[in-house]
This record gives sequence, C-alpha cells and structure tokens, in this order.
Amino acid sequence: MRKLLFASLLSGVLVLACAEREREATIEGTVVGADGTVPPLAHVHLVGLGADISPTVASIMVGGDGSFSLSIPDDGYHDLIVTAVNHSPLRIPLISDEGFALTGVRITPSPYRYNEPLEVIQVIGDWGGFSRREAESMTRNDDGTFSYEREVEADTLAYQLLSAERSGRSINGTDSDYYIYDGGGDYLSVVHVEGSTATITLDPEKARITPAEDVPAVDFGDRGHVLAQGWEIRKRWREDTDRRYQAMVEYGEREGTYEGFEYDLSGLKRYLLDRMSNAESGAARRYAAVSLAGLLEMGVPMDEGEVSAIAEMLPVTDRMWAAEPTAFLEVFEDVYGHDRMVELFEDNLDRVVEKKIRAAMLLEIGLEAKGTGDSTRQREVYDDLIQTLPEGDAPYISYRAQSELDPDLMITAGKPAPDFEVELIDDGGTVSKQSLMGNYYLIDFWATWCGPCIREMPNLHSVYEEFKDTGFKILSISLDQSVDHIAGFRAGDWKMPWLHAYAEGMFESYMATLFEVSGIPKPILVDPEGVIVAVGSELRGADLEETLKSHIEG
Repeated sequence: MRKLLFASLLSGVLVLACAEREREATIEGTVVGADGTVPPLAHVHLVGLGADISPTVASIMVGGDGSFSLSIPDDGYHDLIVTAVNHSPLRIPLISDEGFALTGVRITPSPYRYNEPLEVIQVIGDWGGFSRREAESMTRNDDGTFSYEREVEADTLAYQLLSAERSGRSINGTDSDYYIYDGGGDYLSVVHVEGSTATITLDPEKARITPAEDVPAVDFGDRGHVLAQGWEIRKRWREDTDRRYQAMVEYGEREGTYEGFEYDLSGLKRYLLDRMSNAESGAARRYAAVSLAGLLEMGVPMDEGEVSAIAEMLPVTDRMWAAEPTAFLEVFEDVYGHDRMVELFEDNLDRVVEKKIRAAMLLEIGLEAKGTGDSTRQREVYDDLIQTLPEGDAPYISYRAQSELDPDLMITAGKPAPDFEVELIDDGGTVSKQSLMGNYYLIDFWATWCGPCIREMPNLHSVYEEFKDTGFKILSISLDQSVDHIAGFRAGDWKMPWLHAYAEGMFESYMATLFEVSGIPKPILVDPEGVIVAVGSELRGADLEETLKSHIEG
C-alpha cells in the first residue's frame, strides 16, 4: 500500500489527535453479580489502555454493598477491569477526551463459563506454589461432584481450579471459607482444615450461575453516553472474537491442528468501519479504528483504502495505539513499507508519550540498525528501549528485544554456535555441533506445556518434509518438567520425526543457559559451517519456510 503520500501523513502526524488536555475524571457505582447479588469479593482495577491487569494504576476492593469510587488520573486513556469471585474479568474502556464525573454506574460481569460437559478438573494450590506443572486431578464421584484430598500441616489450604472454565483460566472453587485476590484477575479459594487432611469438593450444579440479565452489562447512567460508545465497541469486539476463539479450540480438538482454520469476522469488520465514520464521539471513532487494526493483525482481509484510513485517523503519536501496539506496526508497514515506516518512527520518536508505542518503534529502529551493521546505534536504541518498556505490559516487545536486539547476545546471526553435545532421547546416542557440521540445522527449544510451541508444529513438520532430503535437520530440545511428557505428546497427532533431547532443569539447564533461552519457542538456525544465520521471529509461522529457502536454496 503506497498511495498515501509520505509527506501528507507526516504533516497529519504533527497535529496530535490526542492532544494534552486538562481534565478531571471520577467514576462511582456498584458491581453486581450476574445473579443480581453482590459477589463475595470483588475489585475494581484501573490500568492503561490495553494493559495487562498487573501492575495497576489503582486497585480497590468493592464494598460489602458492591459500591466503589475511583479517581482517574489525567495521563492518557485507561481501561477499568472488574474482577469478582465466580465471574470472568471484565474490561471496560474509559475513552473520552473530556473530563467526566459519573455516579450511579452499574457493572455486571459475566459468570464463569464452565466446560460442557465437565469431565476433568485439576486443582493447584499453595502446596505447589500454584504452579500449573504441579496440577493434580480431582476425583469424579458417582453423583457428578468432584473431590480432592491431601495431607496438610497448616490450618488452611488455598487452591484454584484448572480445566473447568472455557477460557482456560485458573479460577476459584466454590468450596471456600473465604477468598483472596490472586493479583492476576482471579481469586484463591481458602478452606479451613481440621486435623491433618483437607478435602475440597466441587458441585457443578451449584457452581453454575444463571444470569438475571444479559451480561456482561455496563450502565453508565444519563451522563455517561460518551463512555458508553467505547464500551459498546469493546463489547461487540469481545463477543465476536470470543466466538472465533471457541470455534478455533473446537477445530483444533477435532482436526488435531489449527492449519486450515477459518472464521468469518466480516460482520465485526463492517460494524467497526461504521463506528469509525459515524460514532458520535471522536474518541470512539478512533477506538473503532484501533480495534479494526486488531482485526488486520488477526488476518481479516482489508483493502488498501481501509488500512490507509486507519493510518490517517491514528497517526503514530496517537495514544489510542496503546490498545493494539503490534497491530500498530502492521498498519504502518502496510501503508509505507518497512524503510519509510522506520524513517517515520525516527522522525517522531521524541513526540510519542505512550510507552508501549515508543517501545514498539524503538524495536523496529533497533532491528534496522542491527540489519545494517550499525552496532553503535543498535546499542543506543537497545538501552533506550529497556528504559522505556512499561513494567510487565509489553511481553512480546520485551521478549524480542532481549532475544534479538541485545547487542551483547552471543546467540545471534553472524556469530558461531557454541560447542555443545547432548544425549538423544530416542536411541541413546549423542548429537553435537561437530556431528552436525556440513548441514543446515534448526535447534528448537520447546515444551509440551507451551501453547505457542504447539502452534508451530504444522510449520515444523512442513519444512522438515520439504528440506530433509537436502540434509536439513531439526534438533528439538525440550524444557518439560519430565522427559516422559515428550513421549506422550509425540504419541498424539505430532510425531516430530527428527532429533530430540531433554534439558533437565528447564530454563536453568545447561543447554538453555548456553543458548540464552529466556522464553520459548526459541528457534535457532545454524549453517553448515556452524555459524548462526537466523534466530527468533524469522523462524516462526510462515516466515520459517521463507527463511529456510533463502539460506538452503540460496
């Protein structure tokens, strides 16, 4: 997409769509459970627009009558996240370019959506540090209930349930003497223990809540019509994308792969295009535009004019981009091409106040400097990026910065792969850097518990079949808790017919430390001379085949 003139959009950037504004904002109201009663425990959290729930700008416990009162700082746009026992977290955008003082706001989150039927329930708790890798199964009883017993030394036991709720979140149980907020959007159930044995019970019939109204619901009252526009956009987005997610999960369970999955989001696209043009509030129009950019990132087809319209409405300095920081990159690369996009970022970097967007811009500027061999600029940008990154709120950018941009990395393109030798799982032999010399090979750090790793399985199997006759090899190194998990996984749909090793100790293992593994999947491509030629994102998704072709076929 090149029809937008560079100078035209650059001049548009110079007029901030979200200018600095002096305003005061407060919101007061009540949180009511889906059954019409006040939840046993609930909280209201204020976070930056699109930010994770932790860390928060502010977090308060809802009163015993469901009431809350919150002041909104004048430092950009925010989301209000409501959490409550037995309910899913509810995110509400507070999108307004003017101050507001709202009272009587009524918020009703949705109850947990339990899997149907409930067949397998797992429990995690304080005995295992709430680690999912320490999960244990509850016993299904003849009456349809589930139970779990364990010996304890303390007089209380705190726990959460897994595999019960459709989102895959860890949730509170209903067998509780009291609840504790877990800091991440859910709650711990706590039971008093008499003697040395704790018993937990889940009765699915008592756990399910029948909503008393259409939920989730937010009533902003008579003076909240501006905020209500943003909420309606968010609600429609969430409903449609949740249905897509559920359809994808069902497809994966049925087909054993996500390859070939399709879902029609054209209705949501038309709705957002309409809101971009016709929403009463300018902030709501821009929120619709950034939501539309999110659809582009999900692969929803858009023509040149539609993407250009997003870029025109939301210049690079617009704080609204905080809601979709990675879609931000895709929009401007589509409109300008990579080189002009980086130039635009350089020209406007000092004028961007939203940390997530500035970090995304710095990442692209730094990777460009790395690609051109400008090591001085690479280090300068990397240091700036590490200082810019908001705490815990840009994991994708942080991961790419630390795995691809850090100038002190040894595991990077152009440097020799370190000497290594590992024992193979299947035949008890070994494989080493020396034994692999003369071949292109992909070292793939992964684990069976890693969702993104599993999503790479179709790509890995495809390129293995395509290139194995050239001498290309794959060495998968598992960071699972137990080597037994690997065999169980390979007995399923993905056979992984290549070399396998196990790194005991996970991220603290010798191989993970040697290859600077801070997150997985981490793929590393090594050439026949033992030199690393690619690392990270260019070896994932559709880019994997293209990267291999460029090196192997030359």
